[in-house]
Amino acid sequence: MNRAGNQIILILLLSFLTPKIVFSQVENKETNYPKIKNYFSIMHPIATITKDGNHFNFDGSYTVGFPVGINFLQSDKIAYSIEFAPMISFNDRASRVTGLLFHPGVIYRNIGGFNFLTRLAFNTNGRYG
Repeated sequence: MNRAGNQIILILLLSFLTPKIVFSQVENKETNYPKIKNYFSIMHPIATITKDGNHFNFDGSYTVGFPVGINFLQSDKIAYSIEFAPMISFNDRASRVTGLLFHPGVIYRNIGGFNFLTRLAFNTNGRYG
């Protein structure tokens, strides 16, 4: 038998033996609550709608937001969430903070394999006080 034939036989032999000797760790189903999880992301709004009209991103300026959040997991069924998202707008002359969005909410967890988030939105629109 040639070398290629020996390699094929060795590969087949190892593929049949490997599943019998490979094992993984047992998943720990017990979860201790409460847990705290955090996240950071970047958002690019498509449009900003105001009483003065619609403003689309990249139409004279560029707007980006950086949501930062903390989730307080209470059980497999419910969690609480707090999110802060500063919005920064850039144009040809300068950049400025255009708003700070505060998002508290409740997370209903594991409903048919999905999570349902309810949030309130409070936006400062760049004003202080």
